[in-house]
Amino acid sequence: MTTAGPLVTADVAAAWARLLGHDVTPTTIRSWAQRGHIGRHGRDGRRTLYSLAEIQAHITDTIKATTPVAEDRKACNTSPQ
Repeated sequence: MTTAGPLVTADVAAAWARLLGHDVTPTTIRSWAQRGHIGRHGRDGRRTLYSLAEIQAHITDTIKATTPVAEDRKACNTSPQ
């Protein structure tokens, strides 16, 4: 996991992701960290900090994993002959 980029709280990370059009909540961010998809990178008082770069990478990887490949799209868009 990379730690490049700013470190932010789950609230800030979720707000950033929503600005980019992704349906992400602070609970989602914490869940990703608990499951090991992203890392925890310290604390600011009682709040855990997360890397925006890791969150962006995870969102990108998730989109790639859930987007059908071109062949699947062709199969879905065939019209009866």
